[in-house]
Amino acid sequence: MTMKTFKSVTAMALALVMLVSLMTACSSNNSKPGDGKEQPGTNAPHSKVVIPFWITPQDTGITAWFRKWTNEFNQSHDGVEVKLEFVPQDAWQQKLKAAQSNGTAPQIAYTNYASIPMSVEEGMYAALDDYMDPKLFEDLYGNIKEIVSIGDNHYSYPVFVEPYQLLFYRKDFFEEVGLDPESPPTSWKQLIDMAAQLTKQGRFGLAVPGSGDVAWTHWAFQNMIGHFPISDDWSHATVNDESYRELFSFWKTLYDEKVVPKQALSEAWDIKPLAEGRVAMGFNGSWAIGNLKNEYADIADKVGVAVAPTPDGITEGKTTAALGGYALTLDGKAKNPKEAAEFISYLVAGDPQIMKEFFETSQYSKFSARQSVDELINKEPGVSDDPYRDIILKQVIPFAKPEPWYSFDISSIYGTALETVISNGVPVDDALAKLEKDINDYIKVHNYANKNPKQNQ
Repeated sequence: MTMKTFKSVTAMALALVMLVSLMTACSSNNSKPGDGKEQPGTNAPHSKVVIPFWITPQDTGITAWFRKWTNEFNQSHDGVEVKLEFVPQDAWQQKLKAAQSNGTAPQIAYTNYASIPMSVEEGMYAALDDYMDPKLFEDLYGNIKEIVSIGDNHYSYPVFVEPYQLLFYRKDFFEEVGLDPESPPTSWKQLIDMAAQLTKQGRFGLAVPGSGDVAWTHWAFQNMIGHFPISDDWSHATVNDESYRELFSFWKTLYDEKVVPKQALSEAWDIKPLAEGRVAMGFNGSWAIGNLKNEYADIADKVGVAVAPTPDGITEGKTTAALGGYALTLDGKAKNPKEAAEFISYLVAGDPQIMKEFFETSQYSKFSARQSVDELINKEPGVSDDPYRDIILKQVIPFAKPEPWYSFDISSIYGTALETVISNGVPVDDALAKLEKDINDYIKVHNYANKNPKQNQ
């Protein structure tokens, strides 16, 4: 090879090397973070772990809170991205089924407490204990820790609790008929008597949940009388006794005395009939406080909140409510359980200031499951003096019990039985006897005995 040929070949080889280098550089520059195109020896970042997080639609303030703190987490955690998605309740199951089939199911979900135990039994949710600091669970109130636990494991971390039933009443209407606005009824008999005094043309003395809402709202009254309509081991009905006879008779008397509307004026969660003056008293949940402050601020100071009346009038230290609410759960087949649990710890179990902001946004109509958060909230000027919050926090929540986790079918059977007494005139004893039979039949047909997941741990 001549020197001239050598130089030519060398020049061509050098040009080829430069061209390859240029193409490699271009390819590197066109790569996107996390697209899997990074080249060996480059500093391109690895793909992020993406955590789908589903939640049902919320009001504007709560929605903004979830967006804000999800974004804060994503910005402070380089390797993880939580993808927040709002999924309507009526579309949840269909969308979940599709997501599970294509591998995009949520690793974190916003979940109703009552649905968790049976879902755990089916393997839908994973225990958080292997991924979260045990001290985080020590911050929970005792009766709320019970809600999220099965055996020694914790299968969710609470976002909030909402107690119901509470008695809301119009103080101005009490004064109008000569009743003491600071002395609401404490017994079922007093409630009936005061409702009769408050009833007049165009106004009922009391609003109670209608037939469509009795199935779930009566969980509070069932807690009040001491037991649900089915035994703890789910082996037999427990309704044909004196406590249920008294409850059914009480409910019947309210209608017989015409102190409640024959047809409910609204859904059970709505405070509107009381706010508009169409009823003088009404059962509702703590969520109604937010409605009052936001939508009916002009009459909010005329509305009192009291512990729900009991059969014997004893309300101090007594269970008078059911505890509803939502928690965050970890999917049983989560691809990234460690990272998902890290987000749960950050959002609802970490800095109390984050959750304090949540409760401020809700106008304190929802309540914390964590002692440290309440300690922070109570330092706020005026909050500890809020009469609504004071009663609920001190007299209701500490003694409230969870909603049941058996099939809602049993609650529907219960609601139907009570409706036959109110609408069809069926004697209480006959209705309870049939209710007992119907629940026992359900247990037999569905092989339900001894299937309570909390009893099997």
